[in-house]
Amino acid sequence: MQDAYSKTRADCVTKISRSILLSHPTLAVCSSPEWFGCSEQASAYAAALVKAQRLGWKLESVDFAPLFKLAGLLYEGPWVAERYAAIERFIHSEAAEAMDPVVRAIILKAEQFSAVDVFQQEYYRQELSRQIEHAFGTFDAVLVPTTPTFPTVETLKEAPILANSRLGTYTNFVNFMGWSAVAIPADFREDGLPFGITLIAGSWEEPRLFELARQWLSLAVVGAHLSGFPLNKGLVSRGAVLGSITRTASCYQLFALQTNSSVQKPGLKRVVDGGESIKVEVWNMPLKTVGSFLSTIEAPLGIGSIELQDGSWVHGFICEPNGLDNAKDITSFRGWRGFMQSLSYSTKPSL
Repeated sequence: MQDAYSKTRADCVTKISRSILLSHPTLAVCSSPEWFGCSEQASAYAAALVKAQRLGWKLESVDFAPLFKLAGLLYEGPWVAERYAAIERFIHSEAAEAMDPVVRAIILKAEQFSAVDVFQQEYYRQELSRQIEHAFGTFDAVLVPTTPTFPTVETLKEAPILANSRLGTYTNFVNFMGWSAVAIPADFREDGLPFGITLIAGSWEEPRLFELARQWLSLAVVGAHLSGFPLNKGLVSRGAVLGSITRTASCYQLFALQTNSSVQKPGLKRVVDGGESIKVEVWNMPLKTVGSFLSTIEAPLGIGSIELQDGSWVHGFICEPNGLDNAKDITSFRGWRGFMQSLSYSTKPSL
């Protein structure tokens, strides 16, 4: 669907090819993030930055002042007149009494602005945009918390405009800049509430952002979830796609676990000495199915960070120390598939 503001989309093939080569991207992060007193968000974001660096992402602190100023224009500037123009007849009719009073009050603020105000603020927006393009143009993307706060319903009732404005601290500037953005889950806060990050890049850069999101959400499997093995259906049925076949860094040991499960499983252990590079598969899983997959993982296995041979880190299957009791060291096979093939070979009858 097109309208008067539609633009010609750039060549997607070029964008995708460029994003795939983005193995060690450089991302801008806020030098002085604002949390409005929400320390739980700050702690979760700090943990997210650590993970980003483990993925091989280079982070550089940048002054976000121009971005914050631009974001502020969304609620404080005359652009609300655009909403007013869309419903001008309706908002002055009797039917408008059924509108949410807060929304109605925001839109009616448009009557306070003149055409001169619109042009003056548009000039200011362009000035900020030039500053932002100069400061952020060399980065592959920007990494921000999706929201700086996690307001309760009571907070929204008490100060709805302020609360919503704060929620958009790190995203309200995206549309003004014509940028692309994708929000992804990051982790859980210390109090159990979810926390997410948003990746932002220039116009038509969705393929690049999707590639970064895939890196963030990638899952390395080392045993029964490998292609062709019994539990692989748990990935495929959730829409997961095999991204790559690679190896860990040479600092891991692999063990055949002794469990009550009907499916044989290995345990991966990171070590200082005596490790090898273990073969793994890295799968990309849709956001909506991550939670249900995690619920299928039983102790002593869990999800942690695994270092790959190229120095990057991904989430993957690791094993609790107590799960390695009485386990058989199969590191010499350098992979679960090799070990299972050896069992199959050893059980063949001799001729």
